[in-house]
Amino acid sequence: MIDSNFLIFLANISILLLFAGVVISSLLTPRKMLSFKFTSVCLGSYFYIFLNFNAQSQMGGYLASTDLLLSLAIILFTYIAIVIAQPSVKCLKVEGTAFEYDWNMLWYISIAVAIIGFAGTYSFTSQSERDWKNTSAYWYMTFHATYPSIALMLWASLKTPGSEGRIKLILTGVLAFACLVPFIITVRRGPMFPMAIVLLFTPSLALRKSPSRFILLSGLAATGFLMLLFVTIRDYSVSSDQQWSKIFSLNVADTLLDKAKNVNDNEFIYHCYLVTSSYRSGLYQYGTSYLNLAVCWIPRQIWPDKPDMTVGWFESPMQGNRVFEVIGNSLSGGAAAGGIANVFLQFGLLTPVFFWWIARSFENLYVKCIAFGDPRHCLVYVGLSAGLHWFIAQGVEAAFVPCVVYIVIPLVLLRVVARRSETVSTGPPYRHVDFTRVGTR
Repeated sequence: MIDSNFLIFLANISILLLFAGVVISSLLTPRKMLSFKFTSVCLGSYFYIFLNFNAQSQMGGYLASTDLLLSLAIILFTYIAIVIAQPSVKCLKVEGTAFEYDWNMLWYISIAVAIIGFAGTYSFTSQSERDWKNTSAYWYMTFHATYPSIALMLWASLKTPGSEGRIKLILTGVLAFACLVPFIITVRRGPMFPMAIVLLFTPSLALRKSPSRFILLSGLAATGFLMLLFVTIRDYSVSSDQQWSKIFSLNVADTLLDKAKNVNDNEFIYHCYLVTSSYRSGLYQYGTSYLNLAVCWIPRQIWPDKPDMTVGWFESPMQGNRVFEVIGNSLSGGAAAGGIANVFLQFGLLTPVFFWWIARSFENLYVKCIAFGDPRHCLVYVGLSAGLHWFIAQGVEAAFVPCVVYIVIPLVLLRVVARRSETVSTGPPYRHVDFTRVGTR
């Protein structure tokens, strides 16, 4: 019988090589750096390699060999499914109608929406006391409107020639930074990544050119480091001058390792707990937690007993002391279990199939962006990519409302500023033999 430790080692090496292969392939073909595969690997490398390494090397007592092997196998097969997902030739069918847009009007409408989102966010965060029970979640979530608005402003600025376009571009950058100020003050890491995606992805798609390897990699790396720094200083960032002074005594090791060393803040540990407790108990939700998202738009003031977004129709291993009964340890509120564990709770061993479908859908949309350059496709793709932080880090429920906002705002505003339309011939713009070249340099 093969030793379990060898299988664990083999799984870890396979995940590492798979991630490295995606990164190398993307660096060789820069447009792949905007793909779902590359973005999901960048996010997943933190959860499933970095935190995984720290969990196994420093917290081995929290993980049984069989539980760890199962958890690693799910990660490996999920990312294999993501990597093998390919776009469909049918997705290149040309739209029957082509639109032209008033970029000047789009910029001004978008800045109005962004200011509304910024004002709502600032008014919420500036409260001295917050009544969470009686406060609408939509007031708290108004900041999500800023991301698609900034993307639209950036797109319109790049489409505006001359000095006017450069001025609008500068003002867009200033507003983007201003939208992040409330989260910098309150030391919230979540909103950092979506803005980084908007600023890094939109120019390449708007100008229909390959992204700069240096700018994209350095931008993602800086954003990741800033998010880790926020986690490290969050506990003492607003208490007193003396505690603020601790920030300047931090080193790189503190920033990178502080969260990973804490079992209550290590997402990989939570991934293992949720996967193992779901598998052993057989208490899956069969997608019903996702079906409940259809009613999430109804305010609790109208429906006080509305189901929570994460609750399905069946008994869950997250209820009561089920995790403790199965694992011997409990989950606290310090971290999320991650997107793979979230899907595993719904579909069990079919989790890779779900991620294959997600990856294929992203690939289809991205191929359309490259082939046609239609702002409707491109800005929806940017929005969905921005929402991947919540999807990979927390799960479908956490990403649902942001992604809907990121889709609806671009489509509505682009429709408003569409100046005229004309009928175009249908049919794929590329011959079938050329389809594999879509997405190359």
